This record gives sequence, structure tokens and C-alpha cells, in this order.
Amino acid sequence: MKLLFWNLNKKDNADLALTCMREEEVGIAAFAEFSHADFSEEKIEGVGYRLLGFGGCDKVKVIARESIEVLDCFEASRFTVLAMKSGQSFFVGVAHLPDRMSSPDPESRLMDIRVMMDEIHGYENVLSISKTIILGDFNANPYDKELLLPNAFNAMLFK
Repeated sequence: MKLLFWNLNKKDNADLALTCMREEEVGIAAFAEFSHADFSEEKIEGVGYRLLGFGGCDKVKVIARESIEVLDCFEASRFTVLAMKSGQSFFVGVAHLPDRMSSPDPESRLMDIRVMMDEIHGYENVLSISKTIILGDFNANPYDKELLLPNAFNAMLFK
């Protein structure tokens, strides 16, 4: 399954994004800084996709093919966690974390990451799903502690 994450930077690129999704057969797409993009339900459903979530996350918008089943959803201001099924079950976590200009201290990003990971780990245990994909605009560099700490994303670096 193909995934797409795009920070639209407050530009109305909804038509371009939907064309890309359709042509590249994207299963799940997520967008940050989408406030000027026209992702109306009519436009999305017209190309075989649907909006996901309940509106509890104002930083990312998630769109998926109509054939992908949503098992559960958790939303916070800066992230969404979805338990999904398309053949097999999996999680998708999508985040748009605070940028360094408004929040130079990584603690605000770490707090959001820890809450997100707590939700994911809880869902993994309750729903017995072990496949998780996390994508987004983390506003962090590859060697920043919020990506590497064991109690955060616990990312592994490799060449």
C-alpha cells in the first residue's frame, strides 16, 4: 500500500494532491497545514476516497481509500492514530509537531510524541496489532533526541 504525507504550507493544492493520489494509487494520504486546501467531502468521495477522523485533530487531515476499514481512531490536537484494516490490520499515526521557531525547546515535541506512542502501544496491546507506521512533519533532525529516545519514537539509525 502506498502512503503519502504532504505539508501543503497553506496552499490550495487539493486538486493536485487528489490527482497524485489517484494516479499513484495511494491508499492513505495525510496533510499538514491544509487550512487553505479545499478537501470537501464531495471532491474526495468523487475520486474514491473518504475523510477520516472526527475533527479532534486540527493539525493533520487524513484521507483513505473507501476500501480501507477504520477499526478505531484517537485524535489529539497535533496527531491522529488510526487502527485500520486492508487485508491485514495495522496502525497509522500521523503528526504535525511544533516547529523550532515557535518552540525551540524539544520538550513540547517530546510531550506530543510520548502521548502518541502511549496511545499506539495501548492499542497494540488491546487490539493485538503489531504493524505500525508513523508519518508526519516532526520538525526534528534525524539525530534529535525526540526521535531517538527509547521513551519517544525510539528510532534506529542505519546506512
